[in-house]
Amino acid sequence: MIPENALNAEDVHGMMLDRMEAHLSLRTEGYRSSTLETYNLLLKAVAEGSSLEAVCADSCGVVDSKTLRAQVNTALPVTKLREQEAEMNAALQACIPNGMPRGGLEVAIDTHDEPFYGKTPELRAYTCKTRAKAGTTHFFRIASAYVIWREVRLTLALT
Repeated sequence: MIPENALNAEDVHGMMLDRMEAHLSLRTEGYRSSTLETYNLLLKAVAEGSSLEAVCADSCGVVDSKTLRAQVNTALPVTKLREQEAEMNAALQACIPNGMPRGGLEVAIDTHDEPFYGKTPELRAYTCKTRAKAGTTHFFRIASAYVIWREVRLTLALT
């Protein structure tokens, strides 16, 4: 028996699109792409643990991965990184359930290093250098704060 309040993939996808449109300033418009299509491709890449190249190839030519990457890079300049971080944190905070207590919870903080293979000094300034792995010594370090509430991990913020 399926519980009455169970989520399905379409519900989660719709909620994510609503949050992205409400909180993120990312706007991409092109001959063969739109902001909605960009959000859908980004969500597909995240859900599948895949790359933009792979999801663009799977999308039957809706948009080329190089075009999409150029549009996203233009829409999200590295000089506005702090503003983008604030937008993403606002989107995460909008998903915190009203019934969740605001005190007395244990918060965990995780870090994750994402390999950086670029050569531009502007982007390299945002990386940290560590021992070699995955073919590079430069990484974007991402930290997230989360709580476990009712057996569900809720991400509160990232940086």
